[in-house]
Amino acid sequence: MVESQYLVKQLGSQLVDFGGEDKYGPSVRRSAVSLISLNCWSVKQMSEGFNVLRVGGDLPDRLRILFPEQEALTLEKVKEELVKFGLTLHEARVYIHLARLGPRKANKVSEELGIHRTETYRTLALLQNKGIVTATLERPIRFIALPFEEAVKKLIKLEKEKILLTNKKSQYVFDLWHSLPERIEKEVSVKQFQILEGVEQVFAKADEMLGKVGSETLIMAAEKNVILLDQEGLLDRLKDVVKERRISVSLLVGLESEKKWDLDVFDSESVRLLSAIISPVPSFILTDNNELMFFTGKGEVTRKKIAAIWTNYEVLVRALHMTFMKLWKDSSAIQKQD
Repeated sequence: MVESQYLVKQLGSQLVDFGGEDKYGPSVRRSAVSLISLNCWSVKQMSEGFNVLRVGGDLPDRLRILFPEQEALTLEKVKEELVKFGLTLHEARVYIHLARLGPRKANKVSEELGIHRTETYRTLALLQNKGIVTATLERPIRFIALPFEEAVKKLIKLEKEKILLTNKKSQYVFDLWHSLPERIEKEVSVKQFQILEGVEQVFAKADEMLGKVGSETLIMAAEKNVILLDQEGLLDRLKDVVKERRISVSLLVGLESEKKWDLDVFDSESVRLLSAIISPVPSFILTDNNELMFFTGKGEVTRKKIAAIWTNYEVLVRALHMTFMKLWKDSSAIQKQD
């Protein structure tokens, strides 16, 4: 008890030194004392790992006492992930607080997290509606967090239900839109450019291109880039398109070393080795001499840093098409591994 009181006294001093008594006042120190006195931490834990942190965002200039440093960093990552499952920042903070520290009264949650009491009650109500927090029947009411694994599964289920509901509503919106009279004359062809960043955007667009291809697909890339295309399933997708529609595929590869190279996605006539000395080897996909996706950067495409430009601009598409055909004519067959 004496050691605990000593830690509380030291903590009060740190708060004054950190922010100044005039600026934060005794209420902040009382909150800190309240938080450090919780039964969930032992005196040893308190003495070894606490951080006094300033929380940004919606609570500027407010001193908070969080968990031991490593635990606090992990919980911050958990909070960011929970937001991706549909929780707001306040909801994620309140849920984590209850899940880690156990049942709490609303005013206790408000005090410990530094959230206004009205906002705390509203957040707890929303968490109850989502089914990941429950309330006791006793007075005063305490709030209990659903076990973490169950809570995440429930959030996933809620997100799936939202998607299903959105899909149903989308058809209704489509019908409404198409019931309107035409107001804009459709242009025959609009020249467009689109910047694509990240694996999801780039390969979603590439898949869209392959979904529309009617007769021809040309791909030119360095060896590492072709391997990445293969790893992301794009070459398998292209192989399926070839079977479905009997389109022609030409893959021109720039090898980085003199070695035999194995690619079983297409027959040997569809894959050739770039003979011309080009460094770095440009990487692009052309479909039907109509659409072009050009990978940007210094030649090498990686999952961590991938970007591309898509366009249907006729001049660029035809220029790359002519370049590809010239290089294909001068290329040589790849010797496949035995």
